[in-house]
Amino acid sequence: GTKDHAGVTFDVLSCPDAEARTCIVLGRHGKESVELKVPSGVSDGRLFLLHACADAKAPERKAVVGTMRLNYANGTSKEVRVRTGRDIGDWTSGRSFKNAVRAWTAYNGVTQASLFLSAFDLAPRQSLESVVFTASGECPWMVVAATAGRGLRVKGLESKSELTGTFRAPSPRTRPLRRFPAGARPKNAILIIGDGMGPNTVRLASLYQYGRENALQIQQMPVAGLCTTTPLNAPVTDSAAAATAFATGTKTSLGVLGLGIADDAERKNPRPLVSVAALMHAHGGAVALLTNDPITGATPAAFYAHVTGRGAADRISEQAAESGYDVLVGARSGLKTFRPESNGGKRKDGRDVLAEMERSGYAAVTSQVEFAAAPDGKKVIGFFLEETQDEESLAAAVRTTLARVGDAPKGFFMMAETATTDHGNHGNLPSKSVLGALHVEWATSVALDFAERRGDTLVVVMADHETGGLSVACSPDGGKVSFHYASTGHTNSPVGVFAYGPGAENFEGLIDNTDVAKTLKSLLGLESEENP
Repeated sequence: GTKDHAGVTFDVLSCPDAEARTCIVLGRHGKESVELKVPSGVSDGRLFLLHACADAKAPERKAVVGTMRLNYANGTSKEVRVRTGRDIGDWTSGRSFKNAVRAWTAYNGVTQASLFLSAFDLAPRQSLESVVFTASGECPWMVVAATAGRGLRVKGLESKSELTGTFRAPSPRTRPLRRFPAGARPKNAILIIGDGMGPNTVRLASLYQYGRENALQIQQMPVAGLCTTTPLNAPVTDSAAAATAFATGTKTSLGVLGLGIADDAERKNPRPLVSVAALMHAHGGAVALLTNDPITGATPAAFYAHVTGRGAADRISEQAAESGYDVLVGARSGLKTFRPESNGGKRKDGRDVLAEMERSGYAAVTSQVEFAAAPDGKKVIGFFLEETQDEESLAAAVRTTLARVGDAPKGFFMMAETATTDHGNHGNLPSKSVLGALHVEWATSVALDFAERRGDTLVVVMADHETGGLSVACSPDGGKVSFHYASTGHTNSPVGVFAYGPGAENFEGLIDNTDVAKTLKSLLGLESEENP
């Protein structure tokens, strides 16, 4: 529709069906070209584009993405070169350039996407008839909308660099957590994930919440280390490859869940990987997966799904049902992939996966109250956690889950994740990043209370990867905290690992994300369950 972007009004065409042509995309196949006719009466002023490029090399190269030939009614024309790092930015870039201000941005479920507004002078007193866009072949060039006008003041997106808001955090522990003797083994394991929560997200939360370093409970767990996160086929991971690594102990390629895929050849005959959760289930233990992302999201799905692409939500929801896990709780938005279109869902195959789960013995719940009241002896599928809920929302679900599976005779494995940290860092939204860190903090507090009481439970807190390239500094007196986001995407910086309980010493120092699953399988005695 008609919307203002960075001070300029664009009419962005709607997309009624898959065949509609609403966006110019050039350069995927070389020097492609297209002519755009201009309505009469456009003269003087400037031509404005809402656009971006893809897979651009380093912006400092100022590479030519393409050209625009401005054709006027008097027969004259002018060619304009459009360069990266000056007139256009990569759609995953979080920065503006000299003639390319970020005009729109949104998180697409994988990374932060942006469009840029660029302005080009028109010949004075000449009527513009058409614009010919020609790609250079350097990289794809995407033009979403174009308009012309005069006297407009371009103003890019404002940086939301101020950290505001009042948050609640658990009361500090009155005594330090003890270290267990080396070689002790747990019966149960709780893995808590702050998606995209790098060390500086944790540090920022501590400084903002308490005004001092290392004040969070997770920072006071007796064992701490760092974890590398690189995938098989790229320098920087995504959540699917990262979660597959710490769920199964094997690295895979970007976007892949639960399959060992190193190259395109292996996609035709991928090798299924077995997660620690699947092994615990096969062993007769209980399994619970909690997230404020959809339960089909990359992190929880890595513990049960086997798909070549993380976006295959329909198939992933079917595999969630097939897992037979005791507790599956996620965001309300995830319900649509379990329901057919005829019942308010998104599935086009007519299958009602949720109804199938209910017939097989699952209780379906849509609130924390319903979750707490679900009948004993029934498995639970839930859709009610949301990333913007208060600090204690994930912790409440953890507490209810522990009441259901905590006494499982053969032990249990629980994974609890917040996606809020990742979404906050992708959007360079520090208050949201801190909220996510406090989701982790409250959930960890509940898990530590349980583990301290029992003495047979290992608690591990970590991230799947770092997002945002966040750096944090504070004055010597701790009074002023400053921070900076270097990116809106993932980075390959190591993430923090914190552990408490029997076997915690195995997470000390520098480890790889594959070591998490390998260690958990060994400590829980699940290696014998895995197929040779």
